[in-house]
Amino acid sequence: VPLRGSVDFVALREGERIAIEIKNWSRTPTREGFERALERVRAARERYRFDRIFMVTRAGIDVPAGVDLPDWISVQTIDELGASLTAGSA
Repeated sequence: VPLRGSVDFVALREGERIAIEIKNWSRTPTREGFERALERVRAARERYRFDRIFMVTRAGIDVPAGVDLPDWISVQTIDELGASLTAGSA
């Protein structure tokens, strides 16, 4: 379920509300660009009361130096996201 202008997908797992934001960056964004994206997902988290947010990127895209991620957000590739969502559910 996409939330227009906020996140791309919403999931519910064991009572935890999860937002998934897909970033189609072809290279690591600048610190400022990443922080703008972080502010948008932070606002969505507050508005929709998400417990956790996964920001999905291409392989090789890193969090820019100097950015401190809050504990409620993870930046992962699609393969890492799939593994983290299915871990322990088998």
